[in-house]
Amino acid sequence: MFMIEKNILKTVTKAIYEYQLNVILIMGPGVVGKIYISQKISDYLNHQDLKASAIELDGFILDRSIRMKNGWENGWITAHNPSAFDLSKDIEIVENLMIKNIAQNMSIHNKSIHEVEDYLTIYPSDVYIIEGTVAFYLQKLSDIFEKSIRMFINASKQTQFHNRFIREKREIGYDLDTSLKRFKFYWRDYIQYILPFRDYSDIQFEIDKNYSITSFSCSLA
Repeated sequence: MFMIEKNILKTVTKAIYEYQLNVILIMGPGVVGKIYISQKISDYLNHQDLKASAIELDGFILDRSIRMKNGWENGWITAHNPSAFDLSKDIEIVENLMIKNIAQNMSIHNKSIHEVEDYLTIYPSDVYIIEGTVAFYLQKLSDIFEKSIRMFINASKQTQFHNRFIREKREIGYDLDTSLKRFKFYWRDYIQYILPFRDYSDIQFEIDKNYSITSFSCSLA
């Protein structure tokens, strides 16, 4: 996995204090390291005397049978499409944490087959790092996300396919031809539902297939 430069972490921390922010939204396509980034930021903030919790939105993906009712060969709903998620459940959990101060149990899913493997309890915190392929969509659903840092992690088409094929081959056993057919729909949904949000982010990363940061930009003062 790639290393996050300390100046990036310091920039995030400074913005949290200066603007009294309590949410970091991390969005980007699949297999670009969003979970790793969110945990790294959480660990850093906890060492800065800020209680931080990382929340994975993608756990609330709809059952695969619903998303593939027409068969994936016919254009199934991928995890790059907001329609694949129960965003209302995401909102409910975060609002319970941030407004009602009630601890929440989050399901931990197998990333490939989306079956529940375990549960993680999230406790009320000073800062929430919320990551997911459609994380920025939450700002349309609840004003509690209005004051947040928006971070977008991106990768080229070649890198996205490379990382996805490696995961699918390792975890599901798909061959190259199957992954290529599936990726056609992932790329379609990435272009339509994810990429347009890149320009609405405060911080942007791009990674290569080794998960190394190849570019970085920040609009935070």
